Amino acid sequence: MFKEFQQLKRRIYLVVFPLFSLSLLVNQFHYRHSDSTLHFEDKLKDYLMLSWFLIGFLLLMIKKSSLRTVELITLGLVPIILFIYLRHILFVEIPREDVLDSGTFLFWAPFLFIAIFISLPKKQALIYALSIQTVNLVMTFFAYWQFQYPDDTTRILFNFFISQYVFIFAMFYFQELFKVFLKNRELEDMASTDYLTGLPNRRKIDQILNKQFRNGKAFSIILLDIDHFKAINDKYGHDIGDSVLKKISSLLSAHKKDQHFLGRWGGEEFIMIVTGGTNTEEEAERIRSIIEAHLFMDVQTVTASFGIATYEQGDDKRSLLNRADSALYLSKENGRNRVSVL
Repeated sequence: MFKEFQQLKRRIYLVVFPLFSLSLLVNQFHYRHSDSTLHFEDKLKDYLMLSWFLIGFLLLMIKKSSLRTVELITLGLVPIILFIYLRHILFVEIPREDVLDSGTFLFWAPFLFIAIFISLPKKQALIYALSIQTVNLVMTFFAYWQFQYPDDTTRILFNFFISQYVFIFAMFYFQELFKVFLKNRELEDMASTDYLTGLPNRRKIDQILNKQFRNGKAFSIILLDIDHFKAINDKYGHDIGDSVLKKISSLLSAHKKDQHFLGRWGGEEFIMIVTGGTNTEEEAERIRSIIEAHLFMDVQTVTASFGIATYEQGDDKRSLLNRADSALYLSKENGRNRVSVL
């Protein structure tokens, strides 16, 4: 689950960083083709942020393991840049214009807190976010005390800071809800996953089969059973037997086609749901050959028997599985290490 979350964060940054960069480029283009003057603080802020977003994007594209480094630099750099920008607004822009032209600051500031809460543990994120916001608030009080802003500007600033504090605490509690969601997802995955092989278990395969029947499209199932597995357990012990099961599952996972579903059916039996117009008998024969050719540690050669059944009009789950099971029994009766179709 942690790995999935890290991958999700990486995808978010790969989308957001180019969008932020585009916003900054549009901002620069606007000022270059207008009568407005871009002050040093604005130039510094824009160029620093643009440079980092482009560098961060390239790092994430080239090296997936750079995610944590990119996150930490972003969380250190962006608050400083936003502080510089807010200082310019409070001490230069508002006193000069007598109005708050918030520009991109009010639009983009909340995204800093999103980054904080998806990058740091809950309590650390809350402390860091409140610290940043409090520093900005103190600076705003000093500026207000010095320049005595107009009522409209004061009202905008007041609402901005209140909304930011609300946003911070909303993110704090949302993170708690997200943890509950991840925990429930983890429990659901555990209930649907075979603990030994990591494959979908019988419960999950049942759900997939039900979905296939609802779709009404042609599909087949392959049942495979490891030959003489009881003898392997008796001769080499259950630890070796478990290692054989795990190796078989990894071979099946590595060599199955992406559109097919694989699971552990129980004991030494595995099941594959074959979709997409694949020649099921050829597919089963290919997998049988791969298992037979593999040298297993301690046991050396292991073989498997296969039974195939294809969905026909009027089939239900029981009739289809019974035919596949009968085909598997036929393979066993005819000498094992073979594929049979019914």
